[in-house]
Order: sequence, then C-alpha cells, then structure tokens
Amino acid sequence: MAIIILFFIYGLAFGSFCNVVISRTRSEEKLFLSQSHCPKCKKDIGWKDNIPVISFLILRGKCRNCHKKISWQYPLVEIATAIIFTLIGYFYTIGSIDNLLVAVLYSFVFACLMVVFVYDVKYMEIPMHAMWLAIGLLVVINIVNDISGGSLQGDFWHSTTFTHSLSALVAFCFFFGLSYISDETWMGYGDAFLAIAIGLLLGPMATFLALMVAFCVGALVGMGLVVAKGKTMKTAIPFGPFLIFGLLVIFVVLNLYPTFMDNFI
Repeated sequence: MAIIILFFIYGLAFGSFCNVVISRTRSEEKLFLSQSHCPKCKKDIGWKDNIPVISFLILRGKCRNCHKKISWQYPLVEIATAIIFTLIGYFYTIGSIDNLLVAVLYSFVFACLMVVFVYDVKYMEIPMHAMWLAIGLLVVINIVNDISGGSLQGDFWHSTTFTHSLSALVAFCFFFGLSYISDETWMGYGDAFLAIAIGLLLGPMATFLALMVAFCVGALVGMGLVVAKGKTMKTAIPFGPFLIFGLLVIFVVLNLYPTFMDNFI
C-alpha cells in the first residue's frame, strides 16, 4: 500500500511539472533554469505556494501577489496525473515489485502524454519534444519486457518489440495518409506520431480498439458542440486528446481484465 501512496504523491509532483512544461513550451522559456512564477504578474512563486493542489486550495485559486485567478488547469492536471500514476502503481507493483522499473517508465510515458493532451486542447498543436520522449520510452519498455520474458532470444516475430512496432507503423501510415490527403484538414501530422505511441503501447488489436474509442468519443463530442455551442461541422477540433483518451481507456481495461483481448481473437 505504501508504494501506491508514493505513486500518488509522485503523480502530484509530476503533474505540477507537466503544467510547467506546458506553460514554458508555449512561452519558449527555459525549462529548468528559472523559478516558477505567476504567468500574470511574473513574480516568483515561493515553495509554500507551489505545493500541488494544496496551495491552490489555500490560496483559493488566486495568486498571492496580484490576486488574479489561477487557472483550474493546474490542480486538474495534478490530480489527473496522480490518479494515472496510482493506477499504474496498482497494476504493476501490487503483490510484487518485479515490474517496478516498467511501472516507473509507464508513469513517465503518461506524464508526457498529459503534456500532449493539455497542450493540444489549449493550442491545437502537439509538442513534439514530449511526443518523441514518450515514443522513446515505449521502445525501451517493450525491449525490457521482451528481455525479462525471454522473447528476444526466442521467436522474435512474436515478441512485443516486433508486434507493437509493426502496429505503430500501420497506425502511423493510416494517420499520415489522412493528414496528407486532406492537407491536415481532417487530421494533423502530429496525430500520426501520437498513433505511433498508441501502437507501441497497446499492440495490434488493442490499438484498433483504442482508435475506435477515440473516433466514437470524438464524433459524440463534435456533435455535442454543434448542438450546444452552435459550432459547425467545419469547426476545427483537436483530435489528439481523443486518441490519448482511447489509449488510456484500453490500457486500463487490459490491466483490469487481462483476458479481455481473448474476445477478439
């Protein structure tokens, strides 16, 4: 139980860091060489006002210096990241810590995807530095899983490294084709790289299911915006967050129900 609590605490901390990455990627500030500061009054934020979630509640959602409102993005990202980290810790460390390294790597992957999710929602653009880091980590995870399972010394063609890489390639080609044919009006090139991450993490059939979830939820949200807010069918909506949502749904389902994919084979 203690390790699950640690995953939650680290999730809050990484969620706070994700907010910094999102903010500084947009403003092109250096990531590590300057202290956290209020985006409105630019004054430095002290450590006691920089505690994830707790400081937001104590300050009642306002900057201590200029008293302007702090975006709800900050506590929501921190809580969401903490929940995802906790789930990963539960899936991979309960009963045994043999998979602790994989759990930590998956946590880093989803922290990167959190940055991509929020940045795409806010700015309709996928930050490629976070995307490439997630892809690199997933390649490492697949190799680690195959080494620990002995797949790389056996039948390589059925190894996670090969099957998931093939899935990533097919998913990339599909989304890249949509982007190219439509000149990025249907889909952006960034979504094609996000599809690589989905393929690397989930593998062939699970990737297909994640994409189906993404397309279905995206269609429902799009129709809801048309009805509720008067948007048109030509209104641009970032698709990256739906892809990440689909990925997360299938990832959770597969870990809760390991035999789930048997229904599709």
